[in-house]
Amino acid sequence: FQGQVQQTMFSHNKIDEVFQMRRNDHSARQRRSFAKLLFTAFLCLICSAPALAQSASVNEDQIRQLQQKYRESVNTLDPRLINEIWSHDTPVTFIHPLGTDDGLDAIQSDIYGKTMGLFSRRELLFDTTVIHIYGNTAWSEIIWTFHAIWKDSGKSVTTHGRETQIYLRESGVWHLVHVHYSGPPMEVPSKGV
Repeated sequence: FQGQVQQTMFSHNKIDEVFQMRRNDHSARQRRSFAKLLFTAFLCLICSAPALAQSASVNEDQIRQLQQKYRESVNTLDPRLINEIWSHDTPVTFIHPLGTDDGLDAIQSDIYGKTMGLFSRRELLFDTTVIHIYGNTAWSEIIWTFHAIWKDSGKSVTTHGRETQIYLRESGVWHLVHVHYSGPPMEVPSKGV
């Protein structure tokens, strides 16, 4: 009987040993599989980084081209450019010191027609621009200088200001959906003045 107990215990020990070896082997395979998965993910990340950077660069280039067309639309009042740069699928707005224009018709009439129409010559320059892209939306901060000649007097005028532009990519093409412009920051007088 004692021999049987020893043999049974030996058998149980052997079975436990086999199960332990299998568990260790399984754990080792899991670790190797996980390491392979991490390595593959790392390779994918490295390989896709240039494509993501190129995509961001392409989007930024397209927005800079849109900004150039915006400047040209102000300088020339070309209705073709105005229609090309502004969205026709999304409501558009333009906030300026005289009010807010809602819709492309109002922007064309008030900004391009009435306001920019006061000048016989216009030159809008962007001094600095910073572009932020978030998927299919983007916005930019712009510091600008505007040189112009009044139609009625022929006198020249130069103004400076700030502008925020919001863009939306529609069917792969960037369009303006909002502009908010204002003058430069006012200097606050120091105390005692």
